[in-house]
Amino acid sequence: MATNEPREPDPQYEDRTISSRPPMILHDSPGQQLVDAVARSTEEFPIVNPTPSEIVRDMKAALANVPWTLQQFFNGEIDLGSELFKRFPSMPLMSSISFRELETKTRRGVATLTSQDRSAMVMVDVHERTREMQYSFTMGSMLTFRFQLNDLSDMDRARWLKLMRRDLTRRDQGRLAFLWGQFRWRRDYLICIKRPYFASMLAFSPNNFEAAVRMTPEVLMQFLDWVETFWSPTITADEQSSDWVTW
Repeated sequence: MATNEPREPDPQYEDRTISSRPPMILHDSPGQQLVDAVARSTEEFPIVNPTPSEIVRDMKAALANVPWTLQQFFNGEIDLGSELFKRFPSMPLMSSISFRELETKTRRGVATLTSQDRSAMVMVDVHERTREMQYSFTMGSMLTFRFQLNDLSDMDRARWLKLMRRDLTRRDQGRLAFLWGQFRWRRDYLICIKRPYFASMLAFSPNNFEAAVRMTPEVLMQFLDWVETFWSPTITADEQSSDWVTW
Protein backbone atom coordinates (compact mmCIF):
# COMPACT_ATOMS: atom_id res chain seq x y z
CA MET A 1 0.00 0.00 0.00
CA ALA A 2 1.34 3.44 -0.92
CA THR A 3 2.31 5.81 1.90
CA ASN A 4 2.66 9.58 2.04
CA GLU A 5 5.91 9.45 4.03
CA PRO A 6 8.80 11.32 2.32
CA ARG A 7 11.37 9.07 0.69
CA GLU A 8 14.98 9.18 1.82
CA PRO A 9 17.36 10.46 -0.93
CA ASP A 10 19.48 7.84 -2.64
CA PRO A 11 23.17 8.72 -1.88
CA GLN A 12 24.39 6.91 -4.99
CA TYR A 13 21.99 8.88 -7.16
CA GLU A 14 23.05 12.17 -5.56
CA ASP A 15 26.77 11.41 -6.02
CA ARG A 16 26.25 10.32 -9.59
CA THR A 17 24.19 13.41 -10.40
CA ILE A 18 26.65 15.89 -8.88
CA SER A 19 29.71 14.31 -10.46
CA SER A 20 28.06 14.30 -13.86
CA ARG A 21 27.48 18.04 -13.88
CA PRO A 22 29.83 19.81 -16.30
CA PRO A 23 32.30 22.27 -14.72
CA MET A 24 31.98 25.98 -15.38
CA ILE A 25 34.43 27.13 -18.07
CA LEU A 26 35.64 30.71 -18.26
CA HIS A 27 36.57 32.12 -21.64
CA ASP A 28 38.56 35.12 -22.83
CA SER A 29 41.13 35.01 -19.99
CA PRO A 30 44.38 36.73 -21.02
CA GLY A 31 46.44 34.61 -18.62
CA GLN A 32 45.48 31.22 -17.22
CA GLN A 33 48.08 31.58 -14.49
CA LEU A 34 46.34 34.74 -13.29
CA VAL A 35 43.03 32.89 -13.15
CA ASP A 36 44.69 30.15 -11.10
CA ALA A 37 46.13 32.78 -8.77
CA VAL A 38 42.71 34.31 -8.25
CA ALA A 39 41.28 30.86 -7.57
CA ARG A 40 43.95 30.23 -4.93
CA SER A 41 43.21 33.55 -3.26
CA THR A 42 39.51 32.63 -3.22
CA GLU A 43 40.38 29.41 -1.40
CA GLU A 44 42.38 31.32 1.21
CA PHE A 45 39.63 33.92 1.69
CA PRO A 46 36.42 32.10 0.75
CA ILE A 47 33.34 34.03 -0.29
CA VAL A 48 30.16 33.17 1.55
CA ASN A 49 27.81 31.39 -0.88
CA PRO A 50 29.18 33.02 -4.07
CA THR A 51 27.09 32.85 -7.19
CA PRO A 52 28.64 31.95 -10.56
CA SER A 53 28.22 35.53 -11.73
CA GLU A 54 30.09 36.79 -8.65
CA ILE A 55 32.97 34.39 -9.31
CA VAL A 56 33.23 35.48 -12.94
CA ARG A 57 33.03 39.14 -11.92
CA ASP A 58 35.83 38.79 -9.35
CA MET A 59 38.10 36.94 -11.77
CA LYS A 60 37.57 39.48 -14.51
CA ALA A 61 38.24 42.29 -12.04
CA ALA A 62 41.66 40.78 -11.29
CA LEU A 63 42.42 40.79 -15.01
CA ALA A 64 41.09 44.27 -15.66
CA ASN A 65 43.23 47.07 -17.04
CA VAL A 66 45.95 44.79 -18.40
CA PRO A 67 47.94 46.86 -20.92
CA TRP A 68 47.20 45.77 -24.46
CA THR A 69 50.81 44.88 -25.28
CA LEU A 70 51.08 42.69 -22.18
CA GLN A 71 47.83 40.94 -23.05
CA GLN A 72 49.15 40.09 -26.50
CA PHE A 73 52.48 38.97 -25.02
CA PHE A 74 50.83 36.72 -22.42
CA ASN A 75 48.73 35.17 -25.17
CA GLY A 76 51.85 34.45 -27.22
CA GLU A 77 50.67 36.69 -30.07
CA ILE A 78 53.57 39.17 -30.21
CA ASP A 79 57.30 39.40 -29.53
CA LEU A 80 57.20 41.99 -26.76
CA GLY A 81 60.84 43.01 -27.18
CA SER A 82 60.40 43.72 -30.89
CA GLU A 83 57.17 45.57 -30.23
CA LEU A 84 58.81 47.81 -27.62
CA PHE A 85 61.68 48.67 -29.97
CA LYS A 86 59.13 49.72 -32.58
CA ARG A 87 57.43 51.96 -30.05
CA PHE A 88 60.75 53.43 -28.82
CA PRO A 89 62.98 53.41 -31.94
CA SER A 90 65.44 56.15 -30.87
CA MET A 91 66.07 55.73 -27.16
CA PRO A 92 68.87 58.03 -25.89
CA LEU A 93 72.05 56.21 -24.90
CA MET A 94 73.25 56.69 -21.33
CA SER A 95 77.05 56.69 -21.65
CA SER A 96 78.15 58.01 -18.25
CA ILE A 97 77.14 57.47 -14.64
CA SER A 98 77.96 59.11 -11.31
CA PHE A 99 76.99 58.44 -7.70
CA ARG A 100 76.38 60.45 -4.55
CA GLU A 101 74.76 60.00 -1.15
CA LEU A 102 72.08 61.97 0.66
CA GLU A 103 70.98 61.69 4.28
CA THR A 104 74.14 60.01 5.53
CA LYS A 105 72.39 58.70 8.66
CA THR A 106 69.76 56.77 6.72
CA ARG A 107 71.95 56.33 3.61
CA ARG A 108 69.95 57.33 0.60
CA GLY A 109 71.91 57.01 -2.64
CA VAL A 110 71.49 58.74 -5.99
CA ALA A 111 72.80 57.48 -9.32
CA THR A 112 72.80 59.86 -12.29
CA LEU A 113 72.94 58.40 -15.79
CA THR A 114 73.46 60.88 -18.64
CA SER A 115 73.75 60.87 -22.41
CA GLN A 116 76.88 62.17 -24.11
CA ASP A 117 75.32 65.54 -24.94
CA ARG A 118 73.59 65.66 -21.53
CA SER A 119 70.21 66.26 -23.15
CA ALA A 120 68.76 63.18 -21.47
CA MET A 121 69.22 61.99 -17.90
CA VAL A 122 67.97 59.33 -15.52
CA MET A 123 68.26 59.78 -11.76
CA VAL A 124 67.76 56.73 -9.56
CA ASP A 125 67.16 57.16 -5.82
CA VAL A 126 67.53 54.17 -3.50
CA HIS A 127 66.86 54.07 0.24
CA GLU A 128 69.02 51.52 2.04
CA ARG A 129 66.62 50.80 4.91
CA THR A 130 63.41 50.42 2.90
CA ARG A 131 65.13 49.47 -0.40
CA GLU A 132 62.57 51.55 -2.23
CA MET A 133 63.56 52.99 -5.61
CA GLN A 134 62.55 56.00 -7.66
CA TYR A 135 63.47 56.45 -11.33
CA SER A 136 63.32 59.99 -12.75
CA PHE A 137 63.62 60.28 -16.55
CA THR A 138 64.41 63.86 -17.63
CA MET A 139 64.53 65.26 -21.16
CA GLY A 140 66.16 68.61 -21.86
CA SER A 141 65.99 69.79 -18.22
CA MET A 142 62.34 70.54 -18.95
CA LEU A 143 60.23 67.42 -18.53
CA THR A 144 60.57 64.65 -15.93
CA PHE A 145 58.62 61.42 -15.46
CA ARG A 146 59.00 59.66 -12.11
CA PHE A 147 58.39 55.97 -11.42
CA GLN A 148 58.35 54.53 -7.90
CA LEU A 149 59.07 50.86 -7.19
CA ASN A 150 57.96 50.43 -3.59
CA ASP A 151 56.45 46.94 -3.49
CA LEU A 152 59.41 44.77 -4.52
CA SER A 153 60.20 41.67 -2.49
CA ASP A 154 63.69 40.27 -1.89
CA MET A 155 62.89 37.59 -4.46
CA ASP A 156 61.90 40.21 -7.04
CA ARG A 157 65.15 42.11 -6.52
CA ALA A 158 67.40 39.05 -6.49
CA ARG A 159 65.88 37.57 -9.64
CA TRP A 160 66.16 40.83 -11.56
CA LEU A 161 69.82 41.27 -10.59
CA LYS A 162 70.53 37.69 -11.63
CA LEU A 163 68.92 38.18 -15.03
CA MET A 164 70.64 41.50 -15.68
CA ARG A 165 74.06 40.03 -14.87
CA ARG A 166 73.58 36.97 -17.01
CA ASP A 167 76.07 36.53 -19.86
CA LEU A 168 74.36 36.74 -23.20
CA THR A 169 74.18 33.80 -25.56
CA ARG A 170 72.53 33.71 -28.96
CA ARG A 171 69.44 32.19 -27.36
CA ASP A 172 69.28 34.88 -24.67
CA GLN A 173 69.47 37.93 -26.94
CA GLY A 174 66.36 40.03 -26.67
CA ARG A 175 65.03 38.26 -23.57
CA LEU A 176 63.06 40.31 -21.08
CA ALA A 177 63.74 41.02 -17.40
CA PHE A 178 60.73 42.43 -15.53
CA LEU A 179 61.24 44.43 -12.36
CA TRP A 180 57.84 44.55 -10.69
CA GLY A 181 56.22 43.47 -7.44
CA GLN A 182 53.10 41.54 -6.53
CA PHE A 183 50.82 44.16 -8.11
CA ARG A 184 52.54 43.76 -11.50
CA TRP A 185 51.21 46.32 -14.01
CA ARG A 186 48.92 47.92 -11.43
CA ARG A 187 51.96 49.80 -10.09
CA ASP A 188 55.03 51.32 -11.75
CA TYR A 189 57.39 48.73 -13.22
CA LEU A 190 60.41 48.26 -15.50
CA ILE A 191 61.07 46.04 -18.49
CA CYS A 192 64.74 45.59 -19.38
CA ILE A 193 66.12 44.09 -22.57
CA LYS A 194 69.80 43.17 -22.70
CA ARG A 195 71.64 43.13 -26.03
CA PRO A 196 75.35 42.53 -26.84
CA TYR A 197 76.25 46.24 -27.09
CA PHE A 198 73.61 47.93 -24.96
CA ALA A 199 70.75 47.33 -22.55
CA SER A 200 67.36 49.00 -22.79
CA MET A 201 65.43 50.11 -19.72
CA LEU A 202 61.76 50.93 -20.22
CA ALA A 203 59.57 52.27 -17.42
CA PHE A 204 55.77 52.08 -17.34
CA SER A 205 53.13 53.59 -15.09
CA PRO A 206 49.42 52.75 -14.71
CA ASN A 207 48.91 56.53 -14.95
CA ASN A 208 49.48 56.27 -18.71
CA PHE A 209 53.01 57.59 -19.13
CA GLU A 210 56.17 55.76 -20.19
CA ALA A 211 59.90 56.42 -20.61
CA ALA A 212 62.85 54.55 -22.08
CA VAL A 213 66.65 54.76 -22.37
CA ARG A 214 69.58 52.61 -23.43
CA MET A 215 72.77 52.03 -21.44
CA THR A 216 76.26 51.01 -22.49
CA PRO A 217 77.48 47.70 -20.98
CA GLU A 218 79.94 49.60 -18.76
CA VAL A 219 77.24 51.89 -17.38
CA LEU A 220 74.92 48.94 -16.83
CA MET A 221 77.47 46.98 -14.78
CA GLN A 222 78.37 50.00 -12.64
CA PHE A 223 74.70 50.66 -12.06
CA LEU A 224 73.99 47.05 -11.02
CA ASP A 225 76.98 47.03 -8.63
CA TRP A 226 75.73 50.24 -7.03
CA VAL A 227 72.13 49.02 -6.70
CA GLU A 228 73.25 45.77 -5.09
CA THR A 229 75.09 47.62 -2.31
CA PHE A 230 71.78 49.18 -1.26
CA TRP A 231 69.53 46.20 -1.81
CA SER A 232 71.83 43.62 -0.20
CA PRO A 233 69.51 40.72 -1.12
CA THR A 234 69.15 38.20 1.67
CA ILE A 235 67.90 35.45 -0.63
CA THR A 236 68.76 34.22 -4.08
CA ALA A 237 66.48 33.80 -7.04
CA ASP A 238 64.66 30.48 -7.17
CA GLU A 239 66.48 28.33 -9.71
CA GLN A 240 63.29 26.36 -10.37
CA SER A 241 61.20 29.40 -11.27
CA SER A 242 60.96 31.13 -14.63
CA ASP A 243 64.12 33.02 -15.53
CA TRP A 244 62.44 35.84 -17.38
CA VAL A 245 58.79 36.45 -16.63
CA THR A 246 57.32 35.62 -13.24
CA TRP A 247 53.74 35.85 -12.06
